Amino acid sequence: LTTMPGINFMINCMIEMYGLNPVITYKDAFKRLRSIAFHVKQAIQTMAKHQTKNRSTKELRAKKLKQAKLETVQSIYNWRFINIIRLWAKVLGSHANKKNSDIHLLYYPFIQIACSVLTLSRSAMYDPGRLKIMESL
Repeated sequence: LTTMPGINFMINCMIEMYGLNPVITYKDAFKRLRSIAFHVKQAIQTMAKHQTKNRSTKELRAKKLKQAKLETVQSIYNWRFINIIRLWAKVLGSHANKKNSDIHLLYYPFIQIACSVLTLSRSAMYDPGRLKIMESL
């Protein structure tokens, strides 16, 4: 819990930095949100994989698939990723009404990313992360 004030300070610094030039903010936000969306898309594809029907390797593949799904969920539901979502929610919200800014065009893709993260896994173990993401929206 001692790192949370530092993270909040860095988020506020990033918000102010992105407020300096709306054009560069849009370009950088687009690039970064696209990479986040790609990461979430890969996680969704991994979670959608099913087990094979070949009986000879079924147990081995099932174990590997279960491990891959666990690693995928853990790569999304971690505090680093959740703080990235918090950062972009605050940046998009703070600079929505700026003149010469197209940042409002990134609302829909950001909401799609956040909703995809929320529905990635049904386990109650990840509810604190989900609540933080919903809080940031």
